[in-house]
Amino acid sequence: MDDPARLFSLTSQRVLVTGAGGGIGTALAEALAGFGTRLAVSDLDGGAARALGADVGAEWSGALDITDEPTERLGRGLHRMGARIL
Repeated sequence: MDDPARLFSLTSQRVLVTGAGGGIGTALAEALAGFGTRLAVSDLDGGAARALGADVGAEWSGALDITDEPTERLGRGLHRMGARIL
């Protein structure tokens, strides 16, 4: 049987954390970074997202409004590529 840690590994998984500029979003991004995910972090406050991105080694960080229609289309495209959006 496979090692359970390997079965549930997040290593190299792509994850976009929205609302990452504070609170639960920050905690989630920090935890996911600790599990080896390939992170992108966003928030309406782009400065907060970029600061967190630098702290957790995110591949991308910046301002993103997930209620905006073009951003929704981007999210659907990322999901089709296998990214997890949280």
